[in-house]
Amino acid sequence: LARLEAIALATRYSELKGMVGDELVDQLRKHKLLGKKGFTVTQPNREAYFLQLQTLLLEADPAANDLADGDSGITGRGIRKKSAGGGGKRKKKKKGVIYYMDYEWTEEEEDDFEVSAIVGKVVADGKATYANQGKAKVGTVLYRVVWKDFPPDLVWYEPEDNLG
Repeated sequence: LARLEAIALATRYSELKGMVGDELVDQLRKHKLLGKKGFTVTQPNREAYFLQLQTLLLEADPAANDLADGDSGITGRGIRKKSAGGGGKRKKKKKGVIYYMDYEWTEEEEDDFEVSAIVGKVVADGKATYANQGKAKVGTVLYRVVWKDFPPDLVWYEPEDNLG
């Protein structure tokens, strides 16, 4: 316990990049020790540890992702990049294209999305807003999903029924 208390928590994605196995586990254990809920310390692989930690960092600080665009911090993981734009002319929306958080995809692509990791769970209180779901009905179980080929800062919740 004293060893975990002495560990400094990472606050930025870039700090996670140099960490290996036990260091990643200790980061999750420290979050548990500090009372964070909704995740498990044991993860199936290094990518899942990164995704879970990145999600925790993002919840604590929306500016936690200090990596270059397209860099997921996870070696070998192809990440969809944000659409061009911002800071100027508004892009004309195309029919059949979905736009969300500066990302875009077609309706056909949406049917092929794969879950990379489930990194959180909430039960809606009817008051809070949950990213893409808006205000969900009281008691609705929503899972925080990281989609394959998208970075963990694409905040997305799915109802239990949609994850089958």
